[in-house]
Amino acid sequence: MPIHRLVADAVGLHTIQTRDFKTSRLSLYTIYSAHDKDSPMATLLSGILRRGSELYPKLSLLNRRLDELYGTTLTLRNFLIGDKHIISFTAEMLEDAYLPEGEACDILQGTLDVLAEMLCRPLRDAGGQLRADIVEQEKISLCDSIRADINDPRTYASMRLRHIMCQGEPYGVSLSGNVEDIMKITAEEATLAFEQGAESAVWEVYYTGQASADRVETCFLKAFGEHLPHRCSVGETCPHLPPPTPRYMEETLPVEQGKLCMAWSKDCEYPRDRAAAVVLCELLGVMQSAILFRTVREELGLCYYCDAAYEGGKGILTVASGIHPHNRQAAEAAIMGAMERICAGELDPADVTLAKLSLQNVYQQIPESPASMEAYWFRHHMEGVLKTPEETLKDLMAVTPEDVVRVARAFKLDTVYFLNAASDEEVET
Repeated sequence: MPIHRLVADAVGLHTIQTRDFKTSRLSLYTIYSAHDKDSPMATLLSGILRRGSELYPKLSLLNRRLDELYGTTLTLRNFLIGDKHIISFTAEMLEDAYLPEGEACDILQGTLDVLAEMLCRPLRDAGGQLRADIVEQEKISLCDSIRADINDPRTYASMRLRHIMCQGEPYGVSLSGNVEDIMKITAEEATLAFEQGAESAVWEVYYTGQASADRVETCFLKAFGEHLPHRCSVGETCPHLPPPTPRYMEETLPVEQGKLCMAWSKDCEYPRDRAAAVVLCELLGVMQSAILFRTVREELGLCYYCDAAYEGGKGILTVASGIHPHNRQAAEAAIMGAMERICAGELDPADVTLAKLSLQNVYQQIPESPASMEAYWFRHHMEGVLKTPEETLKDLMAVTPEDVVRVARAFKLDTVYFLNAASDEEVET
């Protein structure tokens, strides 16, 4: 179990102490309530912050400092868990124990100092505003990223399913916004949003490595000092309520392959539902011999891929497939048929066993990397389920075929989205 400490009103510090690796990992998660206007601004600001700071006004200077810290790397992620918008800054660094003999370099403190410099002291102009040229550069970069999402049909279709299904909910917002609104943002607006950020976010800091919790806390507070957020909560994730009747949406874009995305949701959850839903998802479209892979792809030849995913905090099960447009109705019927057969109790116990063995393999590999350990504990912390991997695996292994059938019946078809491939004539037009 990680050692959890509240080091400020809105800053949780989680230390996973292990001596199994030569590198350590530190991630600072900034957590906001997802919002259709605030989330795109937060995404823009995260890009601005990595473009330079008072001490490292050029990216080359920042990279040089990371090289001095024995090749420490910094990465940025932007994602959703339930109704929470999360931006993470992750550093992977060499453990001090593996420095050359006689080398005096505090890599952990140095890395935290770099993070604090990036997050708390961005480049400003003489008037105290974020530099307009950097804001403009990052706006262009973010808009390019928005356009790139449209050029990735698989990602775009899944994103559109979420937007349509959860319209009006935090989980349905676009984290990047749209090109028109992004290009209207001024340096003054970005500066105001940055300065108000301490009042709109919660921080969760995860360290995985050999350092003690005391040392991690001391180094963290030394680096960030007074630059800590003060908001104590960003609210809870609200369950998604299924609509009275399923929603259907079709769009056409110049893509080579149609994308069929389907979502089911449930409005109630019993203690064993979470584990049973994970097993259902695994046997339906995750494990190597998943039901949808065997039937829709291999037996019927209706799709190129057919994957399932489960968002536990929202109670949403999704299936995404790549198909030829003329197979749309047949593929949809085949996927629905697979779910209906499970609900009817037509479930081979061997599939449940295979799904549980597949999950067992995943959970047994968690201790094999700092990234897996951190990812497990952070997601479970966000969902309020603080169980060890061993305890979670025990719950999964206790799931019966009857549990899977029961939870499958709780899911109702919510939304169907189809991204149709434009004809040659439509593309030319």
